[in-house]
Amino acid sequence: MSNSNFDLRHRLIGNLGYTINYGKDNMFGTSVNLFYAGRSGGAFTYLYNGDLNGDGANGNDLLYVPNSASEIKLLDIVNKSGEVVSTAAQQWEALNAYIEQDDYLKTRRGQYAERNGAFMPWQHQFDLRIAQDIGGIFNGTKNRLQLTFDIFNVGNLLNNKWGRNYSVSNSAYQLISYNNKDEGFTFAGPKDNKAYSVSSLASRWQGQFGIRYIFN
Repeated sequence: MSNSNFDLRHRLIGNLGYTINYGKDNMFGTSVNLFYAGRSGGAFTYLYNGDLNGDGANGNDLLYVPNSASEIKLLDIVNKSGEVVSTAAQQWEALNAYIEQDDYLKTRRGQYAERNGAFMPWQHQFDLRIAQDIGGIFNGTKNRLQLTFDIFNVGNLLNNKWGRNYSVSNSAYQLISYNNKDEGFTFAGPKDNKAYSVSSLASRWQGQFGIRYIFN
């Protein structure tokens, strides 16, 4: 049996701004504001690909994290021509390296992974707003036209490795495959050696212009 963890996220929020007013009666003004939001990565679960416990449901069995090669029966991976493309020894070397580089899995050696026990990296986002006020007095009343330009996730505009948003499909990753016929396992390894992926659209910076009329 394994424990279940809740997806508790930590958040950090900050705001830094500067405003200067000038001109007659301070009718003109320029302001710059930088907003920050950071949050711990979402939780996900490590599973087997296959029906390990024979309950008829595929891909929902919690992963056992082996201490050594003796605790997992790895099978050679062969192609359609019957040629071995990855031996059991090679797979164990890759699997062992993956476990060691994973902050969560290396703490679960000799145990099953927990549901929602693993977490994706922290996510950081900076948003920038520049506002320009253009004012005047008409018929004794102050009137202002405010022009704004917002850049969401401005860090990604400066560096494509900043402001990244991460995701795991269905909040679960099937790390090891189980072969029911041969009662053994195979390990191919995830892309870039990470269970999570970068959400391309959510990680992009975006710009927005705005205009507002203000009168007193």
